[in-house]
Amino acid sequence: MRMILHVGVSLGLLWTSFSACKHADAETQAAPDSAAIQELPTAKGASNSWDQIEQAVVNPHDYVLLKVPSQGLEAYMTPGSEQQNIPANLQGIWWMDGNPLAPGNVTSFARMVWDGPSHRVLVQEYGTNNYTLNADATGLKSFRDSANSNLCFEVQFNADYTHGQLIQVMKVPVVNRSAKIPSSAINYKMDLVADGDWLRTSWWGPKRMPDYHLRRIVDASGQRVEPAYSEFLKAAPAFSYIPQKKPFTPPPGDSVSIDFP
Repeated sequence: MRMILHVGVSLGLLWTSFSACKHADAETQAAPDSAAIQELPTAKGASNSWDQIEQAVVNPHDYVLLKVPSQGLEAYMTPGSEQQNIPANLQGIWWMDGNPLAPGNVTSFARMVWDGPSHRVLVQEYGTNNYTLNADATGLKSFRDSANSNLCFEVQFNADYTHGQLIQVMKVPVVNRSAKIPSSAINYKMDLVADGDWLRTSWWGPKRMPDYHLRRIVDASGQRVEPAYSEFLKAAPAFSYIPQKKPFTPPPGDSVSIDFP
């Protein structure tokens, strides 16, 4: 869940192909893990709101970045589950294993905007509470860039959720509107190769970029999946950012803090 057309967005941002997604008009509620963590419900059949979300004006200063230890970050996120109508092949929390510009980032499909009948999901790169960034200057810049460009991905899955085609949507400064990038310019795909393992392939024009994997590190019930979780910790930074929409009160704990974009 975070690539060729440079319109004020860094290559690092364009490479990161998954992130969290929020529904712009959804109300917040307490997360199961902590009353201090905001939740946004999964929106099924929400295709009529996609244009509004893709064309939204986003201000990075409307967010805070919750800084948490990477080990145990699942306590601050929401795993995708059957209770949220998330397809079985996408449930849990996922690590971007091998993504050269985001090797320690994770995501969840729990709170993205779903169009169930069409097997589609809308992913936003500046989401809330289900996407992580490195807790450093690089992660901070990535978050700012993705919010300023309203970077989104429309993911069209097949009926059994074993293949997905990603369409990148981003704001074009000249016209100040978001536009879909044609697959002839940027072509992203994801294919299920094993239970808990998706292969992510990317092309910039005719050039194939390095592949990486989305690996499930936490299951739908919130339990760690081994050996994937331990391997994730070897690649992860000591601390990770989890974007949160204001107003936000951080949960208690000496190791938890907030930074401001």
